[in-house]
Amino acid sequence: MKAYCRAYPLGRLRAFEGWPDHAAEAAFGLDPDEVVFLWDDFTVVRSPVNAEAEVLWDTVSPPWEAFCTGSLGFTGSAAPATPL
Repeated sequence: MKAYCRAYPLGRLRAFEGWPDHAAEAAFGLDPDEVVFLWDDFTVVRSPVNAEAEVLWDTVSPPWEAFCTGSLGFTGSAAPATPL
């Protein structure tokens, strides 16, 4: 079960050099400013409610994970709560 996702504009994810043609087809007609969701397993979907529907990207690889963590600052988990 997926536990965490973070919203990004689609255009930021398309900046990945290896963004595949099948992801482009799934996202056809979507504006670069369209908000999509990157899950903790590094898949990308259109809806945070149903992570199995409308998958835009499911080709997880070390370069993709490096792009997400380095360029996007994605950690795959929520930031720890700051103590009061």
